[in-house]
Amino acid sequence: MRKIKLIASVVMVLISFACSKTEDETGVEKQLEINNYNLSGIWYIKSVIKSDGSIVEHNNICTSKRDYIQINSNYVIFNFVYQADCININNVGCGSFFLDSKAKTITGNSCSSPFEGKISNLTASVLQIDYSEVKDLMFLNEPFNCKGVILSRQ
Repeated sequence: MRKIKLIASVVMVLISFACSKTEDETGVEKQLEINNYNLSGIWYIKSVIKSDGSIVEHNNICTSKRDYIQINSNYVIFNFVYQADCININNVGCGSFFLDSKAKTITGNSCSSPFEGKISNLTASVLQIDYSEVKDLMFLNEPFNCKGVILSRQ
């Protein structure tokens, strides 16, 4: 019986150290360092911050697949938007970007619609970019004047 308790205790300690903790003691996700490694990956378009500051959920035309932005480790960003048939997908592109970690800015320098934004939130599951100027986000199904975008990943 004593051995079982000891083994169970050791297993519990190992499990608690093996799990990565992405939240602090208050349950709030911790902010990640702004670098290309933490930005890289697929980010789903969650919502848009309109010019008046209101937040509007993104409208995916395809009901079974979500539009997303893919940020590659070689400083290239792509925007993918599904059509209503959920089969065809448009790469509405962007191209390369520049990241200034100290200023927390990301700048698209070869996009069809150049942008400059400040990364105001970067956690393991949320990326928020606030644009320096109000702009039409042409990769959205319903483009309108936007002041920022909120992205999520699992």
